[in-house]
Amino acid sequence: MIFITDELGKFEKNIIELAENVGFKECKTIEAIDLFCGISEKNDVLKEKDLYYAFIETPQYWSIRADGINGAIYDNKTKMANIYFKNPIEKRMVSRVEWIDRNNTVYRIDYYNKYGYKYCSENVRGGNVISREFYDRNGDIKVIEQTGPKTYTLLGTGISPRSYRGFADYLEAYLKYNEIYDENIWLTSDDILNKFAGDYGNFKISYLPQNRLNSDLTETNQTNTAFRILCSEEQQVNWYKENSDCKCDRLYLYFENNESKFGKMEAFIITETDQLEYVEQLINDFPEITFHIAASTIMSDKLTKLDINNNVELYPCITEQKRKELFERCDVYLDINHYRELYNAVNQALINNMLILAFDNTVHSKELYPMENIFDSSNYVKMKETLKNIITNRMIFNEYIDRQKKQLKQLAAKVVIGDTDESI
Repeated sequence: MIFITDELGKFEKNIIELAENVGFKECKTIEAIDLFCGISEKNDVLKEKDLYYAFIETPQYWSIRADGINGAIYDNKTKMANIYFKNPIEKRMVSRVEWIDRNNTVYRIDYYNKYGYKYCSENVRGGNVISREFYDRNGDIKVIEQTGPKTYTLLGTGISPRSYRGFADYLEAYLKYNEIYDENIWLTSDDILNKFAGDYGNFKISYLPQNRLNSDLTETNQTNTAFRILCSEEQQVNWYKENSDCKCDRLYLYFENNESKFGKMEAFIITETDQLEYVEQLINDFPEITFHIAASTIMSDKLTKLDINNNVELYPCITEQKRKELFERCDVYLDINHYRELYNAVNQALINNMLILAFDNTVHSKELYPMENIFDSSNYVKMKETLKNIITNRMIFNEYIDRQKKQLKQLAAKVVIGDTDESI
């Protein structure tokens, strides 16, 4: 498994941890900066330090100014370029510089990496990128990409230029040179994905769109058995299936978590409606449990009236930070909301070692549930008795948690190694 990304961020690190946790140990990570610029080719550690805008190299006597949230480069009174800062913008670290002509038309864009180097320049004509030049740490051109014919020319000191027809050919040569032999490629980068242009060579591509729906990607209209889209939420998978011809699978996150939550007596529910199956009965029958009910929107009167109970806490328009806190804090997740699942809640509850129970008419992500966790909607008494036994008996609680973890790990492993089928 080879993980290619723009930069190794939190999302990418979570996926790599997932692969390691399900037993996939041979996982190689390649950042785009290494793929095109050879930044790490000398095997030394570069210090991450963004470029401060005042240190951009310009011709003598030109001036650089900060202008509100952006910056600019001037030759006397003529603006030559616009400077765009990385977040947080108040630090004024350079993200890119867009060079403009007398008609205020962008003809070249320079990009700066986390090491403070200009690593890429795009040549623009008529609003379209016609070529890209990638630089090494010394400012020398390393790779030239022609976007029209999709060719890559590799340059280097002491060698003749070598051209590759298509990104797949270039990538194959790069991996061979670095003695990396693996056909399974995982991507989170739209830019890297689009470089393939539907030609994957001998590679098998898994693309993770990072919790968003994007209908602009040309790749999603390609039918190819070597390409699949992995989404962490069920509604994402369904959207891609309806809007593309690609193979789409569910991505299940799994992390080793041995924290025992037995005895906390706190239940979590997330909903976008006021239709919660048997919620009033549960609140009344389990006064020892605190029920945390969260909504993605403002709550209706039907839910706000539940606040009269001493064991109920309501969270309308819940924030991401509060969701995270409650997943970590609570020991029970009740999947009893009608309509769609929010925030990949069932998977999040599982990786936080929460006991999960549902009714057959409310259950989401059903493949994640052991059979014992789902109850007939006409049999509330059975659900009540089971919940009572679990929260009062540590052994039973642990047995349920272990079954949940085992089922999740099996599903996650299938996705990671590409062994998916229609049942997932």
